[in-house]
Amino acid sequence: MRGMTERCDPGGAAEGRRRSAGRSVRNRQRAVAATRCGRSNTGATSKRIRMGSGNGGMVSQFGMRLVFGLSLLWAVLPREQISAGFFRIQCLVVLGLGVLASLAFGVGDPTDAAWPAWWSRWAVWLAGGTAALGFVGSVLWTLQRRRGGAVCGGAILVLAASWLVLDAAAAGGGMPGVVGRAVNELLSGALLGGCVGSMLLGHWYLTAPAMSHRPLFRAIAVVGVAAAARLAYGVGAGVAGTDVLRSVLGQGAVTARAVWLGLHWLPGILGPLVMAVLAWRIMKGYGNTQAATGVLFVAVICSFLGEMSALLLQRDVGWPL
Repeated sequence: MRGMTERCDPGGAAEGRRRSAGRSVRNRQRAVAATRCGRSNTGATSKRIRMGSGNGGMVSQFGMRLVFGLSLLWAVLPREQISAGFFRIQCLVVLGLGVLASLAFGVGDPTDAAWPAWWSRWAVWLAGGTAALGFVGSVLWTLQRRRGGAVCGGAILVLAASWLVLDAAAAGGGMPGVVGRAVNELLSGALLGGCVGSMLLGHWYLTAPAMSHRPLFRAIAVVGVAAAARLAYGVGAGVAGTDVLRSVLGQGAVTARAVWLGLHWLPGILGPLVMAVLAWRIMKGYGNTQAATGVLFVAVICSFLGEMSALLLQRDVGWPL
């Protein structure tokens, strides 16, 4: 009887309902707090990514770096000693990269809402302009219009450099930060384009074996100089961003950041530098263009691996190391 009385007690039922309501309120409060915390963390992450990436998105950013490097290599090479077909194919490569950069800008990037409105427009137009100039250049080189092709290559160089500099400026952060990011973008593009262009030039000797070796020597020199400049900039960025570097390396464990930094420095910078020395010695000692091309292909793989790792690290920590 006593147990039945306790089970039927309306006071106990009311107390249970109050406790249940209290738990529900506390659960809702915890959910709201977690949501707010998640939004705050997401906003901080978005800001960090925006500052690090320069708002361009990795695909567009990487593509325009490569366009800049290729067009810079064209300006340095002795064009009169290279057959026109090489530049025609290079212009078609730029056409594809420009279209990719234009279409991929902002697609799937979590920072699209943070981009300045002017950069959202100009990024697509500049990338599309390089693609259009790539098509025009391919036509001019097909028609053996060397002067027109050279002018078109210079225009591509200017547009690609403008894209990278404006991309760095769109991230904001003051003039020192803008200058540092812009220099980083240009040096990265010079290394990527130097490696890819040199490798493609080495392959071109299969179709033009009688071509002078001087262009390949100069292309290899561009790879070496770009890698050395990238190394010097990395040392300077590490010194200037000591706190950031310490946060990457000073965690006492192998983290993703430490792996990205290692890939950037070891295969990404030192790799192309060593490959450039080897390719130069091969050409100097044996004159074997295809052996040098194989070495340069390794340099391309190293540079791609290193620069993609550098982009991931830069987007994460907000500072180019």
